[in-house]
Amino acid sequence: MAKERSMETAETICAQGDSLFSLNKFEEAVDCYTKALTIEPQHYLAVFNRGLAFLKLGRLEEALIDFKTATTLNPTDSNAQVNIGLALNRLKRFEDAIGAFDQALVIEPTNTYALINKAVALGNLQKHEEAGRVCDDMLSINPDDDIAWTCKGASLGFLGKYNEAIECCQKALTLNPNNSMAKTNLTSWTELKAESKQD
Repeated sequence: MAKERSMETAETICAQGDSLFSLNKFEEAVDCYTKALTIEPQHYLAVFNRGLAFLKLGRLEEALIDFKTATTLNPTDSNAQVNIGLALNRLKRFEDAIGAFDQALVIEPTNTYALINKAVALGNLQKHEEAGRVCDDMLSINPDDDIAWTCKGASLGFLGKYNEAIECCQKALTLNPNNSMAKTNLTSWTELKAESKQD
């Protein structure tokens, strides 16, 4: 038994955690990652993946601690910064979230996940013009990103530019007919356009 236990490495325990995570067993995954960190406290993946599991469980403050630790262990990985932003977004700390997404973009300027979530945070702050500009940044990286078109449409719709918002939603649905948010928004902007009697 002692020999078996000594063969367990942070790597193998972390891999067990990953398997549990993939089965949506997030509590058990957290236990594995924590165990891995008792063996190797600087194990980047164990810290980062435990943060992801905490995020899934809604344990946002604990997720933040792990992601911040991850940024010190690997300052060149933009994903830890993105996930700090996601946790802060969910805590409704939108200005702080934008700061985290900006940090991710310093590391990786083409990180579209950071851009889309920055646009969401700006939208939550009612900064729709700025959110629209971030969507344009995304579209300059990938003009066929249906999420970016949906996001841009939302920014335009909230600014009362219903015709342009509708066009963006239609473009998103051309790229991805299963984009449920684009479908919902298209209906909303069409109805609002009718109510506002815009040509």
